[in-house]
Amino acid sequence: MRNYVAYFVMLAPVFAYNIYCFATNEPNSGIDFGKIIISFFLGIISYNLGMKIKNKGKVE
Repeated sequence: MRNYVAYFVMLAPVFAYNIYCFATNEPNSGIDFGKIIISFFLGIISYNLGMKIKNKGKVE
């Protein structure tokens, strides 16, 4: 069960942010590289948090 929570924590923030950005994007506005960088860093943070949840209690 902990693995499913960890995978959800890894993937859900990035998907939610990208869906929000695509939903609020103006037509024909092009690529916003600021949103790409924010999504990248959000992915890094959520991946690290998910791995900590997944590996909680294991000896490193």
